[in-house]
Amino acid sequence: MKEFEIEYFNDDSNVELQQSQSLKEIYKNNELKKARSKYLYDQSYWMNKMESLGNYPQLPIKMKEVKNEFSRKTFSLQKATWDSIKEVSHIHGLTYNTIALTAFACVINKWAQQRKFVVNLTTMNRKAKNENIDYVIGDFTSTNLLSVNIDEDASFLNNAKTLQDDLFRDLQHSDFLGVQVIRELRKSNPNCIFPIVFTSSLGMTGMNYDYMKLGHTGISQSPQVFMDCQIMELNGELHVNIDTRIGVFNEAFIDAFTNDYQQCLLDIAENNKFMQTLKPWYFVERSSQQFNEIIQNSNNNSDELHLKKVKIDYNILPETLVQNIVEQCKKMMQVDILNDDDNFYRHGADSLILARLSTTIINICKEHQLTHLNFDNLLRVLLAEPTISRILEELNNTLLSEHAHDLEKDRSVGELTLFKEEGQVLKVFFHAGLGTMNCLRYVLEELKHTDHDAIAGVTILNQQQYCRIERSQLVKIISESYAELIVDSGYEDVHLVGYCSLVDLLR
Repeated sequence: MKEFEIEYFNDDSNVELQQSQSLKEIYKNNELKKARSKYLYDQSYWMNKMESLGNYPQLPIKMKEVKNEFSRKTFSLQKATWDSIKEVSHIHGLTYNTIALTAFACVINKWAQQRKFVVNLTTMNRKAKNENIDYVIGDFTSTNLLSVNIDEDASFLNNAKTLQDDLFRDLQHSDFLGVQVIRELRKSNPNCIFPIVFTSSLGMTGMNYDYMKLGHTGISQSPQVFMDCQIMELNGELHVNIDTRIGVFNEAFIDAFTNDYQQCLLDIAENNKFMQTLKPWYFVERSSQQFNEIIQNSNNNSDELHLKKVKIDYNILPETLVQNIVEQCKKMMQVDILNDDDNFYRHGADSLILARLSTTIINICKEHQLTHLNFDNLLRVLLAEPTISRILEELNNTLLSEHAHDLEKDRSVGELTLFKEEGQVLKVFFHAGLGTMNCLRYVLEELKHTDHDAIAGVTILNQQQYCRIERSQLVKIISESYAELIVDSGYEDVHLVGYCSLVDLLR
């Protein structure tokens, strides 16, 4: 990073850059570790822990028009405030990361539906045993799935000590990486995700923050992340970024969560209620009008889902198709009960799962002769609003469009208009340019009074249908359509009268 920023900013600072191992050698060494007893021991630790690990925190969600983009809220603590928190950590034997992480977990606990939850920690896997490892450019980040269970009857201090002990115990078994833990969990639950992330750069040795000129521009991009809290120390101040995926949370919740986290850190700096039980704080916070409004306006509310109710006025989907789709949705979400408006994201769905579901639905529809469904359109719908109701609405609209298209094909492209019905012979006038009869209005009006035959004109009725006809088939389809109209008129004798202007002759 130092070398990169020196080149990028044309920095003339005298920074010593040392020769390092190659990234390939480091990765090779990491693979060799898998045969060692330490790796097997760490693997056993995590395999035994998986069953009791917990799920990601069920925060108040919106899940409407979800995008693969993130928005950011930021705040910072001044040096004096941050120094006070450091002093607290020194007195009680806690790391800076433990203080910040426990505060984050306490705020999550305020809003989460369950008491036990998992925070996905971003950790650094740069082993100091490798020579000059700090000068190797590569991805050394890993994850640690930290199981959190805030005890509201205990103090913040006691919760912080418990969390630090659990975290240190996990990190002692870090040879079995977090991504491997998730891979094992997905063998029994393919939909499991851990989208609440905490990323800290506090306490990273050897980092000169004089070079962190790019630190203000980075923002989360991972599609399987709902929230990423990033903390860092710059110029003696604590800077906090809270990145949230657009569409997942209501803006009111994001603002409240950010304010809660900032206030919690300020309380620690002032040693305010640091040793007291957390229960009174939670009682006051959860009794507020703001808290209850946000909870009630979220899609997590079991009493009333505030997702848009989809009303299908013309439900023409076959019942067997609907049943098959519902069963496939339940199978993908791995649940026995799935209401029409249950949001799939609440059951661990991500973009990959929704893509698989889209493919499955399209294949089911093909079995029911519904063939005009587009994968990209369906996936786009699911990413924005992944519910059974929305799927059925999209299929219903597609089927209605197909029916409308079929009806349009059955309709004649032309129209026969009778200007005079009396007579044994029908004289039918055509416009060479296939336009209206307007240019013949004077002739037709005169013939109505002077000619003894019936008079009609043929024109294009459906211009959109006409424009979709392939050029090579145009004459054939138009002539067949007009012939059918003339036959259906009921006249036995027909005279065809063509009209063309000078412009038509010159074409």
